[in-house]
Amino acid sequence: MPQQQFSLSWQNVNVEISEKSSSFWRSKSQKRTILDNGSTRSYSLVAIMGSSGSGKTTFLSAISGRRRDKKGILKINNTVVTDEDVRNVSGYLHQEDIFTQYLTPREHLEFMAALRLHNKSKEKRSIIKKLLSDLSLEGEGDTLIKNLSGGQRRRLSLAGELISDPLMLFCDEPTTGLDSYSALVVLQKLHTIAFSGKIVLASIHQPSSQLFHYFNNITLVAEGKLVFQGTKDEAKSFFESLDLHCPSSYNPADFYIDCLNREDISKIVAVFQNRKKQVVLCPHCDRCDNVSLEKQAKNHFFYELKWLLWRCFLDIRRNKSTHLRLYLFVVAELIFLSLAYSQVSLADQDGVQNIEGFMSMIATEFTFTNMYAVINVFPGEIAVFLREKDLYSAHSYFFSKIISMIPLSLISTVLYTTILFLVLTFLDGIYLWLQMTYVMFVVGMASLGLGLAFSAHFSTVEHVELFIGPLETIFFLLGGFSLQLDSVPTLFNWIKYISPFYYSFDSLSNLFWRPFNDTRHAENDTVPYYYGPQILENYGIYSAYDPVPYDILYLHILMAIFCFLGFLGILRKKILCSL
Repeated sequence: MPQQQFSLSWQNVNVEISEKSSSFWRSKSQKRTILDNGSTRSYSLVAIMGSSGSGKTTFLSAISGRRRDKKGILKINNTVVTDEDVRNVSGYLHQEDIFTQYLTPREHLEFMAALRLHNKSKEKRSIIKKLLSDLSLEGEGDTLIKNLSGGQRRRLSLAGELISDPLMLFCDEPTTGLDSYSALVVLQKLHTIAFSGKIVLASIHQPSSQLFHYFNNITLVAEGKLVFQGTKDEAKSFFESLDLHCPSSYNPADFYIDCLNREDISKIVAVFQNRKKQVVLCPHCDRCDNVSLEKQAKNHFFYELKWLLWRCFLDIRRNKSTHLRLYLFVVAELIFLSLAYSQVSLADQDGVQNIEGFMSMIATEFTFTNMYAVINVFPGEIAVFLREKDLYSAHSYFFSKIISMIPLSLISTVLYTTILFLVLTFLDGIYLWLQMTYVMFVVGMASLGLGLAFSAHFSTVEHVELFIGPLETIFFLLGGFSLQLDSVPTLFNWIKYISPFYYSFDSLSNLFWRPFNDTRHAENDTVPYYYGPQILENYGIYSAYDPVPYDILYLHILMAIFCFLGFLGILRKKILCSL
């Protein structure tokens, strides 16, 4: 794409920020306003400087079209454009580097290219290869992101924003947290980008003289006001007109920040307003036709789902904690169960109690294990989702998380039941194995849905555990194996219908005992018989029909309800982040 001359300008940009201040007796909310006009042109690397809390990040996000509460006008080539138009032709480098840790830089860029470049599939490989080379990441292209240094992560973030070749790049503190060499490498790349015909605006706290050298324009912000905007030479003459002279051996950036901290800001702003020139536009681009502002085509649901699943499965395959959980669940628990129930048989009446204890044990195990396995999913990944919220929809993201959990849940269930049937003598028959495996799989998925619902609505695992603890106690109590349900007051009896414990225990008990519908003598003939319906009735399980199909149906409904609640939590966070 040939480079062109263009400009970005803003008029009466106004953002009101509520700042809460509290005292011993009361708290009150104060409003701060960022309001001003300004402009910049292509081939510009602009340093937005100011002390902490001066409004640099707010100013940057406002003129980049990424604040919904912004008021004012944005223009490209003197033509009014919408916030979405600006977002479509720009990239935004955030201060924090957030990634899926178990991807490589090459895979991360492949994912970003797939969702941002749309139909340019033939160009993707060459673009990724060039970005890795330009940003000195070629040698780390196949290294897991979690093993990269801070500087390499920052360059990878930059590569992700450059993959669509934006006309403008907004950078929020691009050198913060980096060592001097890494900061220099990043700024050199930004300088190269700007002088390839683009606009690069970077908020930066106090750059060293070496870094300050690369900027050709500066913007000073203090107390939410635009204090100065222009070239470095214009900045020098402006402060000298205020009788503020920078010593020859002093870093100009430090000097300007010190002046903003010491001097009367309102006086400096007044002088700047009097000297401010009209926005000067490039004479070759006075029409917006030269800059393509076409709305980017949205990816369809299944395309987004395909790439999100691709990333999920890579993450699961490489995450050792996932493998460890499967190992502990299948092996450690089975060793305990095998030892505890290896001597249980139907030869004595104690076998009834032991087998019902076994049913309650595996029902509880599958519910608890699957529920707690996912409570950290969204608190751990929500930052990635919110950072990428414009790349894909909330429902494709949520569906990808659910679908990616199905294979592991199915594998663990099959292994679990298979080993139990091989070890325990009272479990027998391929038909019973198939039925119990399916019931336990559905119970596991419903429990996953419940865990995801809590995970999606809270920001930390600690908050999830705070609320899920009392609820699981209630569900467990009304599951049918620790309390006779006919003794529960009617006011609370309905709770069992939303408890995975209840359906799992009811189904497993019916699957095992219902076939015992005739007289079966024990080996020593001292126990008269086992009669399945009577045993079920003793445990408060009454039914004149086979309830297992209905239990499975209700578990599917519960899973759908829990997943829908989880989706609402994700959607709510996306909406709040966009405000």
